[in-house]
Amino acid sequence: MPGYRVVGGHGYTVARGWVRFGLKVTTSTDTTIWKQRGTCYHGTNNKTSRSIISIGHLLLPGDKLLDNTVVESVYGSKDYFYTSPSTAYTASRLFRFKHNYISKNSGMYKVQLILRCKQKPGTFQRHSVVIPITDPYISSDIIEWYSSIATAAIPYSAMVRIRKAK
Repeated sequence: MPGYRVVGGHGYTVARGWVRFGLKVTTSTDTTIWKQRGTCYHGTNNKTSRSIISIGHLLLPGDKLLDNTVVESVYGSKDYFYTSPSTAYTASRLFRFKHNYISKNSGMYKVQLILRCKQKPGTFQRHSVVIPITDPYISSDIIEWYSSIATAAIPYSAMVRIRKAK
C-alpha cells in the first residue's frame, strides 16, 4: 500500500502507526466531500479536540470551547487554524500534544491524538514549513495549510498513536 495518495487534487500521506476511529459527520450532507475535498490532519489538545468533534468543524483562535474557555492561537496567529497533508508534520513538536498513560503492567506510554479532516479546496493557502520536518511525500513548501474558514475543514477520523515512554 503506497504511503501517499491524492484526493480532491491534493496529495496527503497515509497515516502509518496510527489507529483511526471514524467520527460521525453531522455538518455536511454533501457526499461529494469524500472525492472533492483534500485530506489533511489537524493537531490539537484533548480539550479542544472534544469541542471540534462535538461541533463538527475546526475552530479558530478566539472561538469558545464547550466549557466556554477560548481557543488560543498557534504561534501568534489570531486569524487562522492550521492543517497539513502530512502526519509527520502534524505530529511534530509544535502541534503535538502528548498525554501520559500509565499501564498497571507495562509502564508509561505517550498517547497522541490528531484529527483527519476533509478540507474544501479554495478555502486555504499553503506555505512552507515553519518547523524543520522531513516528509518524503510532501514538499516542504506546501506542507502547511492555513485558513480562516473554520467550517471548511470537517473532521471525520480521530487518529491515535501510542508509544512507550523513554
